[in-house]
Amino acid sequence: MLKSGWPDWKPEKGISLAPTHASRALRSTKRVCAWGPAVATTTTLTGDPAPGSVDPGTSVTLTATVTAISTAPYAGSMHFFDGTTDLGAATYDPATGVATIRATIKTCTTHTFTATFTPADPKALTASVSGTLTYSAGAY
Repeated sequence: MLKSGWPDWKPEKGISLAPTHASRALRSTKRVCAWGPAVATTTTLTGDPAPGSVDPGTSVTLTATVTAISTAPYAGSMHFFDGTTDLGAATYDPATGVATIRATIKTCTTHTFTATFTPADPKALTASVSGTLTYSAGAY
C-alpha cells in the first residue's frame, strides 16, 4: 500500500488511483508514461600516434568510443575538436559506439583534441565529452 486507503500501483496497466473509501469516490484513469533519468554515457578518446611531440604535417587518427551502463546501440553523433575548432562529425557506428577521424597537425603549436557525443534521444542517453589528447608540433 502506498498510503492508507490507496491500492498498490499497477504500472503494466498505466496508473489508476482508486480510493477504497466511499467518501473518496474520485477516480483517475489517465495513463501516465514515466521515464527514468537518461543513462549516463562516457566518451573516451585515443590517438595514433600516441599524444606527445610530433612533426608539423603529422596525420593523427583520433578514435572516440562512447559507452554506457546499458548495451548498445548508442544512437547519436560524435564531433571532434582541436581546442574550440570543430573538426566535424565523424562517421559514427551506433552499434559499437566508435567514431574515427583523421586530423593533420599543420602548425607549430600545441593541439588539444577532444570528442563530444550527442545522443539522438536525450531522454535515453546523456551527452558526454572525452578527456583531452595533447600534441605539440615543433616544440621539442
